[in-house]
Amino acid sequence: MKNREITPDFIAQVTYKTSEEGGRKTPASSGYRPQVKFTFSEYMTSGTQLFIDKEIVCLGEKVKVEITILSPQLFENQLEIGMDFELREGAIIVATGIILDILNGKLVKEATLLEKLESIGIDDFKYCICQYDVGFIPCWNEEEENIIIVVIRENEKGFHELEVFFTDMYEEETLGEKVFEMNFLDKKINASAIVNKSICDELMPDQDFKFSKKKNGYLIEDFHIASKLFFRIVDLIIDKKPSFKLDSTPTQEDPVYTEIKKVLRGELIIDTLKKELINWIHNRFKIEVLHIVYDTIHDGELYRINVIVKTRDEVESMHSSDFNYNKNYQEEIENAYVNIYGKENVMNTGLYRRLFVCYTSFHDLHVQYNTQCITNEEVREIINHFSDIEIWNILHFYGGIFVCLYTQEQVKNLDADTIEKLKKHIYSVEKKYDEFDKLTEENFSINFISKETIDNDYNGHFINFFR
Repeated sequence: MKNREITPDFIAQVTYKTSEEGGRKTPASSGYRPQVKFTFSEYMTSGTQLFIDKEIVCLGEKVKVEITILSPQLFENQLEIGMDFELREGAIIVATGIILDILNGKLVKEATLLEKLESIGIDDFKYCICQYDVGFIPCWNEEEENIIIVVIRENEKGFHELEVFFTDMYEEETLGEKVFEMNFLDKKINASAIVNKSICDELMPDQDFKFSKKKNGYLIEDFHIASKLFFRIVDLIIDKKPSFKLDSTPTQEDPVYTEIKKVLRGELIIDTLKKELINWIHNRFKIEVLHIVYDTIHDGELYRINVIVKTRDEVESMHSSDFNYNKNYQEEIENAYVNIYGKENVMNTGLYRRLFVCYTSFHDLHVQYNTQCITNEEVREIINHFSDIEIWNILHFYGGIFVCLYTQEQVKNLDADTIEKLKKHIYSVEKKYDEFDKLTEENFSINFISKETIDNDYNGHFINFFR
């Protein structure tokens, strides 16, 4: 009979060898205790097996087992789900196994949770937000399409904060409801997490959770159970690429912006037919067209004609009164494109699918990537230079610069002279990166916000300001 008083260290699927394969001569019974050998270690230790739903396993069969090893201290922080091992009788390998679940938290490899984060596209642990469009989640909201947002950031104490939010895809005010929160330092995971109780019950219905009620959720003090819950959440998004990602690494330059820069530098010559279309658009709509970029979007369903103009005002001149693109203007440009390139030629190249005309302001692109050039060292220099203002941080997002003070009261008390000095100083920093001399003191601006506002009104995340 199985001794259920033994606390297993892990659950595995074990495949017993046949006698012809060099295995045992007789079937194995539950309670059988061969030696366990992991590939990463020279040590072996006895491991008591309790078969799940079986008492006897014939040779050549697979069985799910609970295994309790005699010397777990030899393998602390070294086991991970999916790891292979062998069962031996002396030098004879009688079975092979794979770890399905680890029940002894001390045995879990410390980097396992970090590797899970990397598997879903999170590779910057200083600051990273990833959003995943997951559709319908049976355990959450079956009536609406949903998104899962994973956030990781380093706090002022050097700890990394990991958070997971579930929300309706069409909710635009906040990140959503926090369902998981855990801190870790130097790849060593803390032994507790704040979780959403209903998510625990739905994703791990057979788990015996021991909760402590906290103000912002339920506390799980067992790291193993907490990490298992996080793995279940990751399973919901493991095959999906982030639909949105923001991290602390410099923003990669938009290929459209890269191509326009080459044109303006004279490194890329615009071909004759494209020049003809540029001139036609300029003469018809009286806008200055710097370049046109052709590409496809929506997995090749649309062939895009991206008209690059000089200013945002010129982009807005191509809109209708409802702020959408003027359809008549789009059709005129589409027809001009087909006439210039030739309908037969366009169709033969496979490009005459659904044409889509859009417009991009070079000034906006230039300012956006100019702003991203400001380094963390330059931000610290600005904060130190204006130490009397007590700036918490300077944030930049999609071309906007946000000077973030600690409290809203500090923001209200800023005088015009201080704001002007701060603006001129930041302008001088950004102007260094203005290759095409598009930035002037007149069109340069900064914004002010407080950490207090971000924490209270935007759930502690600056990205919510834009959602």
